[in-house]
Amino acid sequence: MKIDRELFLSQRAPRRGRKNPERFDMPVWAWLVERGVSAYTVNQEFAGPSAFDAGPGWCFDRFGCSRTELPDGRVLHVGGEHEDHYDPDFYIYNDAILRHPDGSVQIFGYPEKIFPPTDFHSATLQDERVWLLGNLGYDERRKPGTTPVFTLDIATMAIRGVATKGAGPGWIHRHSAEFQGDALIVRGGEVFEGGELVENHAVWALDPRTRRWSQISTSPFQQWIVHRVDGEPMLLFELGMAAFEADCPEMAEVRQTELPAEEFLRLGIDLDPNRRLEAAGCTFDPAVYSVLYAPDLPHEVLAGPGDDTEFGRSQDHTCLRVGGAVVRYAERLEGVVLRVEGELPEHVVRQLTDDLVGKLSALHGVPCAAERSDRPRS
Repeated sequence: MKIDRELFLSQRAPRRGRKNPERFDMPVWAWLVERGVSAYTVNQEFAGPSAFDAGPGWCFDRFGCSRTELPDGRVLHVGGEHEDHYDPDFYIYNDAILRHPDGSVQIFGYPEKIFPPTDFHSATLQDERVWLLGNLGYDERRKPGTTPVFTLDIATMAIRGVATKGAGPGWIHRHSAEFQGDALIVRGGEVFEGGELVENHAVWALDPRTRRWSQISTSPFQQWIVHRVDGEPMLLFELGMAAFEADCPEMAEVRQTELPAEEFLRLGIDLDPNRRLEAAGCTFDPAVYSVLYAPDLPHEVLAGPGDDTEFGRSQDHTCLRVGGAVVRYAERLEGVVLRVEGELPEHVVRQLTDDLVGKLSALHGVPCAAERSDRPRS
């Protein structure tokens, strides 16, 4: 189907479902699932209204959107967010999207009272249902001390809330969840405790039959932060933007032709990430950046902590399994946090830290170093 401006404008805005589920027959949305572009980009393409006036636009360019491969070849995506909270296109979704092997797309919506806007959750398949656990969500809707748990029925696409018993991990997100035997095991992630986010050091188990939580253990972990030796800020944002524009050349064209670059330059802000890197003495190396969080040793990419891509990487977080441990990379303002959850031989841990230090040093053109930073909270 050809997407023209009239059709786009009639379907540009997101909406919540009215039934559980409501099948959305939205050709524009299905088309956007395939394109994966931002709400701003497609709105500019069709000369749509400003999001400041008309509200956010629907898109499938999301962070914290789960991806679950089903046995019949379909892929299920749930929720996720677009843009940061200060952006007019910011929106947290509560939908489910099925991508079929033949390329067709089905989109389902839900009432917020059935399934709230959800991002950075986990989605774990068990027989004919998917367990949706955790959420970051909108600030004002977070409930410290509770853990959101839902199940999605693959046959009907209906979502049901699960009332659990016992003390659970709390308002957790960016975690991993997998079935071990009959228990859903939850590790890692961060927990919202009202005024701050704290790391989850415990291993939790949810019994799907009794709906009861139990804490198995406090997971052994080691953590480092890799930073520049000269104390200057890391250029992770600029590197990410340079990689994004290399993968999506049309976005560089949008930046060059449609954004008020001259006005930004007058304010001392250069929108070109490559020029900003060059000014800092760096040259973007796509070969190194593409394997920044892929160490040169056997590993498996985990698609658990709210990943919105096929590569286990969601915005600023990458999760791997190395041996019997989970290895997480998280980009922060002060550097890259490398966290090893579980037991690994000392020489393997050294390989991981050396690998990350070497790549970040090469990308920044200056020496970087790894500093041990795990300190149990009192």
